[in-house]
Amino acid sequence: IRKALLLSCLLFAVGAVIGWVATSSLEKLLVQQLEGLSEISGNLRDSSNPQWSFFVFIFLNNSIKGVLIIFLGALFGMLPAIFL
Repeated sequence: IRKALLLSCLLFAVGAVIGWVATSSLEKLLVQQLEGLSEISGNLRDSSNPQWSFFVFIFLNNSIKGVLIIFLGALFGMLPAIFL
């Protein structure tokens, strides 16, 4: 158990360092994602029935990603960590 604890602490420390170093690139990615989401939100808000448009968008987005996770999990035999 001692080796496993040391390995998990080492992985945690390495992950923390990588996360600290990669903050600027992650910030750029998040800004791009938020700009895209803002544009989609504006288009949905301007539709004839905004509540229904938001509902359909969120439902389809979650349904597509859920089915994709199920198939990728069955294909590779594990939960696809990219969606987490």
